[in-house]
Order: sequence, then structure tokens, then C-alpha cells
Amino acid sequence: MPTKKCNGEINGKPVKVILTDNGFKKAYFAKPKHYDVETPHFEQISGTITVHQHNPDCKQFRVMISSEIFGGSFNSGTTFASNNGKDMAVLPMKETANGFALDFNSSGSYVTVTSGSQWVLMAFGKWGEWRDVPLKMGEAKFT
Repeated sequence: MPTKKCNGEINGKPVKVILTDNGFKKAYFAKPKHYDVETPHFEQISGTITVHQHNPDCKQFRVMISSEIFGGSFNSGTTFASNNGKDMAVLPMKETANGFALDFNSSGSYVTVTSGSQWVLMAFGKWGEWRDVPLKMGEAKFT
């Protein structure tokens, strides 16, 4: 599958969701357009899905110790998804989700779908501590 993309919002901030599948790994992740919102990343390798989140400037990340990960379908309009007291990550699974919005609060997330019905990935658990993103080979860190 070639790389597919859609645009939406997380907590009122514009993001681009990128969907990739190279045959070995599937990835669903959001990138902030203005580096002003934390963004979730889902990766599936050999049937195992992991979840992590990048901070607004993409220089730190934290891993979710997930207790539940599943996909669900949301119809057009706004639906509230409760987090049941756990940390939560949500992202659309298809490029047809253009215009989606995710608005998180302490109780869960409002999921807004602009048309039709859209599949989303949802994970519930506990976020770990923030860690620095490792440097890529050849990069230097300046302080």
C-alpha cells in the first residue's frame, strides 16, 4: 500500500495523519502542522500493535502500556468515546477521514466524522514517562 494521508484536528490544532503499510509494518500516525499538539502513533508489526505519542516539537515521546486496543466505526457527526479513567489514543484508519476532529478531555474524546462512517483505532492504558527521541545516524545534538 502506498502512503496515504488525510487532514484533521486534534484538540483544535491541525494535523496530518499518515497511513503506511510496507508489508512488514503498518503505521498510523499524526504529525502536527505547526508543532503545537501531542500526536499519537500506532504501529503494527507481526500482528502486535504498539502505541506511543510524540510531544509537540517531536523531540520527545512516551510509550503507552495498553490494556486494550481495538478498531471501531463512527458514523458522521460527533460521538463521545469514554476513556473509563484510562489514558487514551485515537486515530482514523483510512485516508477518507479528511476533516476528522478529536477533542480530548479528562473523561475521553469527542470524535467528529464529517461524512459517511469511518474506522478509528483506539487504545486505552497508561502513558509512560517522556523520553528523548534517539538521534538518527549522522545527526548531532546541539545544546
